[in-house]
Order: sequence, then C-alpha cells, then structure tokens
Amino acid sequence: MSQSTSQNGQFGFQPSNQQDDTAPTPTPEVLTNEGFAYVAEHTLQTILSQPAREQQAVNLDDGSNAFEQRFLVDDTVGPTDTLLPSTPVNNEEMQDTSFQRKPAVEEFTSTAIDSSDEDEQEDQREVEGEEAEDEDEISTKWYRDTVDMYQNKKWYQRPTAVALFVALTLKALSFTIMITPTAALTMEKICDSMRNDEGHCNMTTVQKEQSVVQSAVSLLTSCLGLVTAGKYGELSDRRGRVFVLQINGVITLVHVLLALYVFAPGTGYNRYGLIFVNSIESISGGIMVLISTGNAYISDIVPVNQRMVSISVLMSIVYGSLGLGPLLSSFTVKLFNGNNFVPFYLAVVCCLLFNAMVFYFIIESRHHDARRYSQSEQFMKEQIHGSSVYRKLFEVVEPLKHLWMPKTYSGSLIPRINVILLMILDVIFVMATQGAAPTLVLYGMLRFHWGAVELGYYLSISGLGRAVVLLLLVPQVVSMLKKSSIFHYKPLKTSMDRLDLVVLQWSVFCIFCSIAVAVLIQSRPSGLYLSAAIQTLSAVISPTIQSVVVKYASKKITGQVFGAIALFRHIVMLIVPLIFLRIYSETVDKNPAIFLYVPLVGSIIGFVLTFFLKIVEDPLILRRPSEITFLNERELTPQQKQQQEQQEQQEQQEQHFMERRKPSISSGSNPPKIKRSESIHSLEMGQGFVYDTADAHENASTKNTSDQKNKRNYSSIMERRPSVLNQ
Repeated sequence: MSQSTSQNGQFGFQPSNQQDDTAPTPTPEVLTNEGFAYVAEHTLQTILSQPAREQQAVNLDDGSNAFEQRFLVDDTVGPTDTLLPSTPVNNEEMQDTSFQRKPAVEEFTSTAIDSSDEDEQEDQREVEGEEAEDEDEISTKWYRDTVDMYQNKKWYQRPTAVALFVALTLKALSFTIMITPTAALTMEKICDSMRNDEGHCNMTTVQKEQSVVQSAVSLLTSCLGLVTAGKYGELSDRRGRVFVLQINGVITLVHVLLALYVFAPGTGYNRYGLIFVNSIESISGGIMVLISTGNAYISDIVPVNQRMVSISVLMSIVYGSLGLGPLLSSFTVKLFNGNNFVPFYLAVVCCLLFNAMVFYFIIESRHHDARRYSQSEQFMKEQIHGSSVYRKLFEVVEPLKHLWMPKTYSGSLIPRINVILLMILDVIFVMATQGAAPTLVLYGMLRFHWGAVELGYYLSISGLGRAVVLLLLVPQVVSMLKKSSIFHYKPLKTSMDRLDLVVLQWSVFCIFCSIAVAVLIQSRPSGLYLSAAIQTLSAVISPTIQSVVVKYASKKITGQVFGAIALFRHIVMLIVPLIFLRIYSETVDKNPAIFLYVPLVGSIIGFVLTFFLKIVEDPLILRRPSEITFLNERELTPQQKQQQEQQEQQEQQEQHFMERRKPSISSGSNPPKIKRSESIHSLEMGQGFVYDTADAHENASTKNTSDQKNKRNYSSIMERRPSVLNQ
C-alpha cells in the first residue's frame, strides 16, 4: 500500500486540495515509471479483452460512468500476464489509452453517445415507418376489419348505406318541409302586426322587417354553426357517427316542437321569438353537419376507390329530400285549403321516425380502434394545452387547421394550394346556392307575389333536380369518361385527377349560366325556374371537392376533415347571406335584383381559378415526411431508383475506406503474446497500432474546446481505482 502511495506521488496524483478539472500532462519521469506502466498495461488489457456486450452496457447519461465502465480492471491479472486481444481495435480506441493531450473522457463518451444517437435514430425511423405504414393502409385495414366483424350478421345488424340514406331522408324532410310555411307564416304575422286602420299593410315595409329577421337568423345560425360544426366532426371521430346523429335528432325534435308553438294561429308576432326558434336548429350543426357526418359514415364502410360515387349518392339523397320537402309541403297546403300550419305536424312525424332509426336501427360504422386513437389524441391535447378559456375559444376554429395542408417530404406546396383553391370554389358554390337562397325567396315573394305553393315548386326544382343529376346523370357520365379512349382517364388516390378537374370546371360554368339567366330574365317567374334547373347541373361540385380534399389529408382524421369543411361553410354562411340581405334591403325600392351580380362575378373568378389546379401523378411528390420511411420500391421512378443506387454505392465506398484504416490485429485462437516491457515500449514509441498523425494534430487543435465541454476531476476518477492504484 505504501508503494502504491509513493507511486501516486511520483505519478502526480497526490490527494491534495487541488481541484483541477482537466487531466494533468504526463512528465518524462512519469512515462518511465512502473506505476504508470502498470496502469497502462491493465488499462490496455481491459480495453482489448472486455466483451462487446459489456461495452454496449455503457451508461449514456453520465460521462464519468462511461469512463469507469470502459476502464474496469481485473484484480487477478498479474504484471507478467500477456495481453490477449479478443476484439478488433481501431485507431481511436488505442489513442485513448496513450494519454494524449486531450481528455480521455471526451473520446469514450462521444463514442458511446454516437452509438446511442444511431440507435435512437434507428428506433425513431422504425416508429415513423410503422406509423407511415399504418397510416398508408389504415383506411383499408379498418374497412376490412369492419367487413369481417359484420359479415356473418343479418342486414339490419350491419352498418349499411341504405339505412343511413333512409335516416337522412327523414331528417332532411323534417327540416325542409317547414321552409315554405315558415316564410309564409312569418310574413303573415309581420303583416298582422303592421296593419293600418283599413286592414292593409305595406309590403315594402313588411319585406324590410322580414329581411331584418332573416339577417338576425342567418347571423345567429352561422355563429352557432361555427361553434358546433368542427366539434361535431371531432366528436364523430371520438364517440362515433351515430352518436352525432342522435344529438342531431334530439335537437331537431326540440326545434319542431317550439315551432309548433311560435307559429300557432293564436300566437302573436314576436321578433325575438321567431329569431330564437329559427336559429335553434343550428345548435345541431344544421344540414352541413348532417352531410359531413353522413360522408364520414360512408367513408368508414365504402372502399376508397368508390368514395366519390358514394358521396354523390348521399348528396343526391339529401338534395332530393331538400326538394321533396317543399313539394310535399305545397301539396299538403293545397290539400287542406291553404292551411300553412299543417306541414308542421308532418315535420314532427318525420323527426320522431328519424330519432327511432338513429337510436335503434343505425349501426355504428367507426372502427373501435379508430375511436380509441381519436380519444387518446384528444386526451393528450387536453393534457398539453389545458382547458383555459382562451384555449376553448381557439378550439372553435381549430378544426380549420386540417384544411391547411403541410409541406410534403419533397417540399411541395401543391396539396396546400389545391385545397385553398378548392375552398374558394366551395365559397362560390355556397354563395350561389345556399347563401343566395334567403334573398331569392324574398325576391320571388316581392317580384312575382309567390306564396308557400310557388316557393315549394321553386325549391323542389332545385332540390329534386340535384338529386336526379347526382343519382342518374353523374354515374353514367363518369362511367362513360372512364371507358373513353379519348379522355385517357387515370385514377389517382393521392391527388386530384383529370376527371375531378373536368367536373369542377363544368360545375362552375353551370353556376355562371344559371345566375346569368336570372339576371337576364327578370320580368317573368320562368327566369328563376330556368335558373334553378340549370343550377342543378352543378350539384356534383360539392362531393367532388370533399373527395379531393380527403385525398390530401391523413386517413386517420376523415371525420375531422369533413367537420372542418362544414365549419368553413358555416363561416361562409355567416358572411354571405348578410351581404346579400343588406344589399337587398338597400336596393329593394329601386332594383331588387342587384344582389345577383355578386355570385355572377364570383363564378367568373372561380372558372379562371380552376386552371390553376395541378394534377400530380407521382405519388412520391405528395408523400408526407412520416410516409417516406417505408416506400415501396415499385412506386419509385427510374430516376429515383438511380439516385438510391448511387447513394448505396457511396455508403459502400465509405465503409470500405474505414475498413482499410482499421488495425490488422488478429482475433484468432492463438494470438501472438506480447511481453509487458514490449507493450510499454510500444506505447512510449507510438507503436503497436497504426498511429495517424493527422488525427493527432486535429485533436491537439481542438483540445481547448474539448476541455471546456468535458471538464473532469481526473484525480477523483483515478482514486476510484483501488484495484489499480493500491496494489
């Protein structure tokens, strides 16, 4: 023990109060000291004989622990034992045992950290690859699981599109059957409250009051829809599509029952009561949430390649119900001698049937794994962001982020630009149809003295015409274009294709023609009827826009994407009807048809924008970063395959170059024995391994930076080696 202490004094590691953070520089006397030779020999032997599995067990969190584990010395090894290299050794590993002018801790910890980084990067790539593979196939997987789950059950125990179509028809009828009686009864109650002594009322004044009520209803409806539309899309992903339909049915029933009271013959005119009753339906999200939920239901049970046709059929059912409701209301009013209150009873019956179907007959289509995924995502979001008031306000418009497509792996912005253009086209479509509908109703009642029956005919032409176009005309035209050799149709799963572009251009052109007819023919009611008939040819634009947007989005959040589209439409409906009604109220005395020029100019702009939409046939350009890990080689283009081969060749050359720099130390069963004196002489002369002078100069030049990054108390480290220093 005393000998070891004296050796420590000669070695320069006396246990003093000195707190040096860097390793001391060995002196010439130290290099010839037996104590140093003993430590160097055992250190070298430990590095060469330590199994690889022990080297991989280095603690990556603490550099001192890494140093300690790499320098463990066996107490049983004597000074005359030979060094038996059991693993290949490279130059850097040998340089660390020669105590160069740099901290040994830096080299070993950097080696451990580098290997750790590579492992972590590999694990991260595996996780991203699994997520990409899952995301790429998730829609098909969930669809197949749903089919397997219900294939042995009876038809009424499976999620079917037929049951959904029947339920949506009843829901749409319960709403649309009250449209024309509501407009007529509202005008009657306003007129009754404004009659003069002679029993007459000024229709212009009545129209202005009705436009004020309609503006307030439109504003409140849009605000409520703005708050609820996106939440219903997210709720349908977490709790299921049927759950949202059930909420919709209960709210609709409350709306119909309140309407029975407000529009009853014995109830007087109350502006705020009318505004409240006509707006309560929007708490359920209205017809837009109904459409988005139905589209999400269809996406769950229909393959991807049939999605556009299926959504078109669903939209035809909704449009058909929108047209059938006013027509049925007109027949009912005629049958009961002009009693506008009778259709409300039919609305109650339809609403009760709808609630019975969604509570007892409609089967949930959302896969249970998909619901769990959405629930876990929502839970993590709440844990991270909390539930503050500002967070709740932000969550109102948060679903719109799903329409802001991220950059692709290649840095392309084509998905984002295309979706923005598609949303502009959707604004034009909503502006020309739903946005202008309240003002067109007032315009027809003022200009042509329409009642509930005539309004029912007009709305029936618009609704039933769209249903016929989507249900009969569109499938035939699409089938013909697919089979045509001139059109050269090529379906694309990740981008809009040529068929989508042609459909969009045709629809915008039909919108322009319909508005132009209404502007040119203002003297006869046939102008509005013809305008509604031409506008039905543009009905395919809505399902086309939705199906294309879903192509660019992640397949795990289809419900949220449809909810974002519904939310966007509510924002449009918050602004557009108010603009039209404001223009109409200001120009009703002069030229009430001026508001029609707004959608006319918008349709021209929309037709020009369709030529800026881009079709991308290469699916790799539209890949998201998480999808690029597990690319299928069959999807690679020849140029990309050549780049991949060049990269592999470069990696092989670098690996071969590194192999040439390795020392030629044999790891056979009978390696040559090295005496202790020879090994020490080799360490002193820089022999025994291939010494790279360039690396030495580089290490010397970076010494100051390395010392600052990895300051260690070298004496305290060596004091923890009693097996070496105290023998």
